[in-house]
This record gives sequence, structure tokens and C-alpha cells, in this order.
Amino acid sequence: MTRGRDAADATVLGVDLGTGSVRVGLYSLAGTLLTSREQSVTTVHPRSGWAEQSPGEILAALHQAVAAVAAGGPPPLALCVASAAVSAVAVGDGDDPIDRKSTRLNSSHITIS
Repeated sequence: MTRGRDAADATVLGVDLGTGSVRVGLYSLAGTLLTSREQSVTTVHPRSGWAEQSPGEILAALHQAVAAVAAGGPPPLALCVASAAVSAVAVGDGDDPIDRKSTRLNSSHITIS
């Protein structure tokens, strides 16, 4: 535990970067969900078998969901991040996406453009 922090107040922040949304939950150390937020992410299909999402929109959804869940409370003791989707977002200084889109295909044909 951190100084001045009671175990009863400690939390874990869980982040799920999903295919259609970013989901964030704040949990007690006992595993009880205290609060959660889901932010949708737009997916476009420029051709059959392709799906594209905006890295900027993904990051904005992440920021909004974390801010909504963590507002007003002490910082979480731990962070857990999961993503079943196969994607990557390269960011530069200032947390700005380097490219305008993240391209997803099935896991055997991944392209980031």
C-alpha cells in the first residue's frame, strides 16, 4: 500500500480495448466493480474483409472513459490493459497519432497503414 492509503480504498483500473469500443472499469481489490464506462469507436469497412478505425478516436475514447471512471478518486493502485483486437497505434510527442488510421484484418493478414 502507498503511504496514507487504506487497503479498503485501493482500486485497480481495468481497460479493455475492444473491436467496437473502449471499456474501463474501476474495481476494489476484492474484485467488486465500483464503476465503469464504455465509449464507442467507429469502424469503417473500405472493402470486404477490412476494418479501419481512427487512432485519434481510439485515444479520445480511452481518455474519456478513464477520466469518467477515475474522476475524484485517488489514483488506482494497479492497471490492467487487455485487447483482443489486433491493432497498433503509433503515437508521437503530445500523445498524437502518427498516422491517420489503424487498419485491422484477420490476425493472419495484419496491416498498419
